[in-house]
Amino acid sequence: MWEIFVAIILAIVEGLTEFAPVSSTGHMVLVKNILLNYREPKGEVFIVVIQLGSMLAVTVVYWRRLLSLIGINVGEKEEKEQAIEPNQVQTHAQHQHAASRDELLFEKAPKSPPTLSRRNKKKKNKLTLIHILLGMIPAAICGVTFYDSIKSIMKSTSSVLLAIVVGGILMIIAEKLGPKTRTKSLDEVSYGQALTIGLFQCLALWSGFSRSGSMMAGGLLVGIERRVAADFAFILGLPMMMASSGKDLLESWHMLNASDIPFFATGFITAFIVSLFSIKFFLALLKRINLTPFAIYRFILAGVILLAVWAFNLPL
Repeated sequence: MWEIFVAIILAIVEGLTEFAPVSSTGHMVLVKNILLNYREPKGEVFIVVIQLGSMLAVTVVYWRRLLSLIGINVGEKEEKEQAIEPNQVQTHAQHQHAASRDELLFEKAPKSPPTLSRRNKKKKNKLTLIHILLGMIPAAICGVTFYDSIKSIMKSTSSVLLAIVVGGILMIIAEKLGPKTRTKSLDEVSYGQALTIGLFQCLALWSGFSRSGSMMAGGLLVGIERRVAADFAFILGLPMMMASSGKDLLESWHMLNASDIPFFATGFITAFIVSLFSIKFFLALLKRINLTPFAIYRFILAGVILLAVWAFNLPL
């Protein structure tokens, strides 16, 4: 029962923090390593499994957009803008009074107000796989090149603490220096903006920095609206997280056995459900606040972790 309890707690933490720019790794250090003191070897594999649950939630939330990237448009309604032609300015009532009975014999009386022309059908999605590939390239190159160094150096508690603080500073800078003119739709994101956000995603290789936080900060600095930057970050982060988690899972496959299925299944399902709600909540929250409160929270989190490390006499 203890392991099931641990699975639920850690999966809730993962679901709540993976998509908010607050560092899910930092919370895992605090909850898993310090508060729960859960240091079983399969614990690292468990983190990978619950991340897969979070990724499934992203797929569910953005499934239409993901399919549109490969040219499959499902359930899209065409938005038709109605515009009145100059020769149709008269209302139906005015038309009836202006025309005589004789004239109406030769002109079919409209049964309803003048027909409105329909123009400007909804344009096809402009966000393409090219945007995603451009965003993936920088982090993919850095990840492959420095994978071993990242695993060995950037996983320590002190390194995670530093990443949490530096990430918060970057988010504040992005809010202060980002241009006022904003890209207001995913379909307006340019190739250059996608590549720049991909460069900022490289910072997420530093454990504790936050993938969503780094990419959202990059999006703000290149003039993308906060909500759009979050959408793009979640979609762009999906293939990178799948690749990273898949690699880790394959390397740790030998550590799994049938008796662990309830433990991993509980975590996976819990992380999926919590992530579904947290994604929706976070996107709604971005309409009301900017990234600065999240940055302040990161500073507080770093202080709490540092205090806990000191209180429990743990190594940094």
